[in-house]
Amino acid sequence: MGAVRIGWTLALLALDGCCLSVVTGGTGKSSSGSGTGGATSTGGTTTGTSAAGSSTGSFIPTLTLTYLLDAGIGTVFGPVALSLTPTDGGSGIAKLVYSGGQPGSFEVTLQALSEAGMALGDPIAVAATDAALISPPNVTVFDDGRDTAVCWEDYGSTSNPFLGECMNAGENPLVLCATVAEGGSSSESYSACGSRPLLVFNGASAPLNLDGGDLQLYYQDYVDVAQVWAYGYDVGISASWGPINIPFAVSPLAPNLDEIVHAADGGLVATLIYFSGGGYSQSSSATIDPLFATNGQLAVTSKLDSEALGVLELDDSGLRATSWQFDGGAHWLTAIPAPTDPIGPLGATSCPSGFGFLAITDGGDLLLAKTLFDGEIASVAGGLFALDDFESTATSLAVAPNLDGGLLIAVSSPGQIAVYVVGCQ
Repeated sequence: MGAVRIGWTLALLALDGCCLSVVTGGTGKSSSGSGTGGATSTGGTTTGTSAAGSSTGSFIPTLTLTYLLDAGIGTVFGPVALSLTPTDGGSGIAKLVYSGGQPGSFEVTLQALSEAGMALGDPIAVAATDAALISPPNVTVFDDGRDTAVCWEDYGSTSNPFLGECMNAGENPLVLCATVAEGGSSSESYSACGSRPLLVFNGASAPLNLDGGDLQLYYQDYVDVAQVWAYGYDVGISASWGPINIPFAVSPLAPNLDEIVHAADGGLVATLIYFSGGGYSQSSSATIDPLFATNGQLAVTSKLDSEALGVLELDDSGLRATSWQFDGGAHWLTAIPAPTDPIGPLGATSCPSGFGFLAITDGGDLLLAKTLFDGEIASVAGGLFALDDFESTATSLAVAPNLDGGLLIAVSSPGQIAVYVVGCQ
């Protein structure tokens, strides 16, 4: 499907004045621009401080490429997804999933990576999509160290007898899932009518049983609701959501407790989903940012041991981070200064000492900002990185923390898929 190029990780260098480190090949580029921002407190007990940043002719370090796919003639890539799980030996193995092909003929592919972002073995073809699909499908992945759950968008008729009728009696947009065993064999594990699947693990420990209810599948149906199902189980609920194109994201807060964050007429809201004893329950929604625009972008992450939620938002008002405390109801809204305009896509993850937030800028660079778990910005200076050998505009971004405090980052465009490593201690 594409040509593979591999890059070697050379060094870990600490950045002066902040807690980020970067895997770099010793090259970079200069940048000019300015950015301003401030921080405010909303609904919490902490007041924010203003922040401003500017750069003129500053040097931007370049992240070293660890894995690259170039699309061949007639091939386009779709979105990427990442999952990284510790192994028995103490290292980590990541699973990269992506879609690619051409209208009417797309393939969902799984590639194993080391926690340093290097390819492990050959890619595995998980599924070929229906000929009626004209765009590369969205994908999602979770790996428990033994088996890998992969879900994607497709088109056809569902084989799930528990869902009843779909939008049409015949073929419909579908969410399909498969469980891929360690040896590469796969078996269909779920099908439903819908789109935009997300796999979320909220169990107490790993490895887990993918059929044990610790892994939840979220997706949207055709009207205004979210479907939530236990992976491999025929139990689930419909949660009130909003129009089908509304931005949404999901993150676990605690074992058996997930948080759906989505746009609404009243701004950005959060809804708790609880799974127990083979069933689900849904809480009422709480507004965490009344100013969020429904055409904006968002990404979420969490700190599981404190039930703290980190949300990255981007709309016409700029880039900002929200830290929301579930048990206390307090949240802090912090503007993130950027030397160039962020345009997305976005990513969010939990670092050892704070939330890590990522955004692609209008210059094609990666912005990495970190906030403490109470919302205070810990580091932004030096958080702008050029992406080595990535020569097109990014259309998707996926991030997974590795075991040494770093981040594994995958970006894709219609013509390329690239993987990098950056520190976020």
